[in-house]
Amino acid sequence: MTQIKRDITEAEKAIGKNLKKVRKVRMTQVELVKRLQDKLGDKVAQPAISDWESGRLRLHGELILELCRILETDANTLLGAEHPLLSKRMTGVLADMTQLPKRQQEVLIKQFKLLIDEKLNA
Repeated sequence: MTQIKRDITEAEKAIGKNLKKVRKVRMTQVELVKRLQDKLGDKVAQPAISDWESGRLRLHGELILELCRILETDANTLLGAEHPLLSKRMTGVLADMTQLPKRQQEVLIKQFKLLIDEKLNA
């Protein structure tokens, strides 16, 4: 496994840990699934919560925003961003992206991943 993949895996685990910490203060996994299903339909099943919290399953932009709303927190807390202004900007970008057609979202995500990889390899 490359260092980049290890870093991404660790970041996913940290995000999951943050999600679990915030979620446990406010509700159970069952309650969170119900709230997500009310907003997103049956796209979310209870095992997904455990997978997100353990870092086995990645969260995507729309889901991060919905979790922030439901858990009454911000992306800074869930993503573990250290700079509040960066978090606010990231939340805004994620919100803007959710308004785009699915294909455009996929293109942007691919571009972000390439940019991140480029910066990590620099």
